[in-house]
Amino acid sequence: MGLPAGTKFLRKLGIKDLQKHIKKVRLNIKTLQEGIKKEKSQLLETKKLIKAAKKGKKIPYKVENLKGYLERIKKNIKVIEEVIEKEKEEIKNAREMIKSLRKDIEEK
Repeated sequence: MGLPAGTKFLRKLGIKDLQKHIKKVRLNIKTLQEGIKKEKSQLLETKKLIKAAKKGKKIPYKVENLKGYLERIKKNIKVIEEVIEKEKEEIKNAREMIKSLRKDIEEK
């Protein structure tokens, strides 16, 4: 039985449990994608504030603080995207486990 890497806890699950796990991971991915949308909207708002400050308009924040906030938002987006990639890998591993379990059942 050829198992994909990183499937230690997946080995203990049955086909139904793996399918439930895939659904949970998909829901998690959707939630993360919504988080990315929110972060990107904050990114745009922050960029608008910085542009307004450069044009000479008064804003209630310091430009240096906004730039730091901008960097933090970019890092958050990168981290969320990395987590999404890991979750997609988890789904792929679970699907491979289901295939291998089905082959084992057919062989028996």
